[in-house]
Amino acid sequence: MLIRGWHKQVHGVVHGGVVAAIADTAGAMAVYSMLPRGARLATIEMKINYLEPLDRGRISAEARILRLGQNTAVVECEVRDPNGNLAAKALMTFAVMRRQGGGDSGRH
Repeated sequence: MLIRGWHKQVHGVVHGGVVAAIADTAGAMAVYSMLPRGARLATIEMKINYLEPLDRGRISAEARILRLGQNTAVVECEVRDPNGNLAAKALMTFAVMRRQGGGDSGRH
């Protein structure tokens, strides 16, 4: 993500909520890539450590699945500054809702 002014809080650095959203999105995309079409996710827990402030340039997030179970997935994510330095580390748990049987809603 390219940092813009609207991503920053009053002290001129990217708001923690923005960093958390990027980590959450990267984690979800990692899990979605391993699930069949029609499966859904919901974040049920997230812990994040902010290690360095972010204030300019393009930041990146890379997620890795630690465990993918039938009903939950645990993922870690690293958010890095434009120089590749670790700026935040997140650990997330997602509820996994796999599509059941036929029909559009997956309900019987």
